[in-house]
Parts: sequence; C-alpha cells; structure tokens
Amino acid sequence: MVLVFAKNEKIYSRAAVVSSKKIGNAVVRNRVKRKVRASLDPIWHRIIPSWDLILYTRPGITLATFEEINQAIDHLLKQAEILGEEKLC
Repeated sequence: MVLVFAKNEKIYSRAAVVSSKKIGNAVVRNRVKRKVRASLDPIWHRIIPSWDLILYTRPGITLATFEEINQAIDHLLKQAEILGEEKLC
C-alpha cells in the first residue's frame, strides 16, 4: 500500500482509497476498498486535522489479512507523522 498526503485548508481530514484493475475485478477491488476504509475507522479520531490522504492499494493486498492491513495503515500514518496520540476519555 502507498500513502500520498497533502495539507489542506479545511478543519478536517479526508481520505480516499484507490484500487486499480491490477487488483482484480470490480468485486475484488470494492472488497479491498471496504477493508481499508474499515481499518481507518477505529483510528480516524487520531489523525491530525487538515490532511488529505490517498491510499493506493497494490495487488498483494488481496492476500493480506485484516490485521495486516491495520498494521500497514498504522505504520504508514506514523511514518508520515499524521497520526496523533491516543486520547483517553
């Protein structure tokens, strides 16, 4: 998976998931995009506001487990320094 990010002028962050035809047919591509979006949901509150994120999926993601996708996204966001600290309420 590849992460492309840029600062935006909004007070919130946005994310998009892109899957090319190299991933598979429409059913497979949509399933992969749903998995990636579902992986973003639990950590979305930790993403620093005012960022646009694009996650490009790669063909190997079809074999990845949900936990591996979670770890990959977490690693990419930490590496980009977009992920803030866990808030305890």
